[in-house]
Amino acid sequence: MTPALFFSRGADRVMSRREFFRLLLMGALGTCLPTEVSAHTPYRQWKVLRERFLLVHSTRSDPTSDNIAEQLVTILDEVLPTARAMVARAPDEQRIASLMTTGQAVLSVMRSDLAEDLYLGRGAFRGFDGEQLRWLVTSGAHRLVT
Repeated sequence: MTPALFFSRGADRVMSRREFFRLLLMGALGTCLPTEVSAHTPYRQWKVLRERFLLVHSTRSDPTSDNIAEQLVTILDEVLPTARAMVARAPDEQRIASLMTTGQAVLSVMRSDLAEDLYLGRGAFRGFDGEQLRWLVTSGAHRLVT
């Protein structure tokens, strides 16, 4: 005879022992594992990726910056093949600002007005310390910044 469990899925279904122990094990492992193992993107993998490849950051929200970054990577592959350049796409400019100001990103393609806002710490970039930001190349309304 199976004892009734207090956990239920829906109004008429009682959780089986197997489901209960599977959920219990998953919960225990999730709280016991180190942050690097249980995190969505392990820190060590990103550190190795940044050391092995020259990442040129762009945003998904700005397709023009993404196209410029792709063209730049093509040029870098011809000129500096050992740099192993790649495009890294961030969801938005604030994520790039976070990576750039903490030293986790080296190159980024941004609109000129946003790069200036990041440098001055105004607008959407209030709270970011972007004084170390420098621009390398201008392409229309976009800049390659470091």
